[in-house]
Amino acid sequence: VLESLAVAVSRELNCQRIVRNMAEISERDVLLSVHQKGNSMICLASIEDDLGNMRKLSKSYSDAINVVHVGNCDEDLEESLAHMDISDNKRLKKLKGMAKAWRKAKCNNMLQLPKAASMQPDVDATVGFLRSDDTAKAVMQTIATLNQTDDRPGLIVYFPSIPGSGKSALCSNIDEATFTSCDDRSVIVREGDAVKGKFYNEIEKDMLTNRIAVLDKNVPPISFSSVHSLCSVSNCISAAVLPSGMQDTVV
Repeated sequence: VLESLAVAVSRELNCQRIVRNMAEISERDVLLSVHQKGNSMICLASIEDDLGNMRKLSKSYSDAINVVHVGNCDEDLEESLAHMDISDNKRLKKLKGMAKAWRKAKCNNMLQLPKAASMQPDVDATVGFLRSDDTAKAVMQTIATLNQTDDRPGLIVYFPSIPGSGKSALCSNIDEATFTSCDDRSVIVREGDAVKGKFYNEIEKDMLTNRIAVLDKNVPPISFSSVHSLCSVSNCISAAVLPSGMQDTVV
């Protein structure tokens, strides 16, 4: 029922991905959707779907989640349940409870599309409805306003050098003031030995939120590909810092 609506909304908002199982959405998916243009996604769900993964993600990323209800107002819900002709009172009570849980879900915005948005004959008709119905237009304009990304590239500063070259002493004095042209962007310094888990996987999360990172870690040639991959995923440029006396080093 919602497939044409999802495709229509994705066209209008230039979303590149439609997810049909909410449990498949990862923390990385959410970060990419917020911080990289074109990576926004739409997730289809029914009121019977488990809210567990969404609740888990919303603990840290509620500002990135917008819930759009279709036919989940009291009047529409009662009408839909009546048409389903449910004789099992336990199931009926569960459905009403799940509908209520969805309305209380922690998110950035809770919006309501008319039920008619999901009842159009095809995608083109649905797009036409989204553009002509006053309520639908207001919802789409709200989502479009929220669907803004920072397209400026991030920065990764790293040290392709040997231990004992003074990088930790240099990094200890770095903060936001060091990058005077980036006053509206946070700066992090990550020490290799202090990072739990796989270093570059953790840094990827940082780069999708903080955008400027200084890696207090020796980066040998074998790890240059990891820096390259990190830059590709997080839309960053890298700057290698070579201590004095290493002019012949090739990066």
